[in-house]
Amino acid sequence: MSVKGRTSWFHWTEESEKYLIDNYRNMSCKDIADTLDANVRCVYNKAVYLGLRKERIWDVERIRYLVENYATTDNKTLADNIGKSVAAINKKASLLGLKKAKSYLCDLRIHNLKPFGKDRVLTKEEVEKIHTRRRESIRIDKIRLKYGLPQRTKIKLTNIY
Repeated sequence: MSVKGRTSWFHWTEESEKYLIDNYRNMSCKDIADTLDANVRCVYNKAVYLGLRKERIWDVERIRYLVENYATTDNKTLADNIGKSVAAINKKASLLGLKKAKSYLCDLRIHNLKPFGKDRVLTKEEVEKIHTRRRESIRIDKIRLKYGLPQRTKIKLTNIY
């Protein structure tokens, strides 16, 4: 099978390997494949075989923005503003030792509280969610009891086998 007229195999020479090693961090696999007249998958597989990795570069401005705003801004907004994924934000913040401000976390908890009381009526979806969680807890506790492990809930279980 070929991709854009290129065969799915490529004969790697010392020069082509050196080109790959020198340019893998700075160029995309597609650009390297175009230069070498190779299949993109061949370039990627060779890079993996050689143990090459792309560096995900954080420039000084992005790091400064993250440090200044991490404590008081949600990670989704940070990711959108910086141009990285939420996972990348979490990882970089962890590496930098950044923490959310306690006041921000308290405000977030208060904002996410749902009114609950005698006058509030649960929706059908909320009731189903509660029942699903309960059924899952019972299922897990039955398995735990079957293997001699202690229960995690106070639900009295009968007919566990």
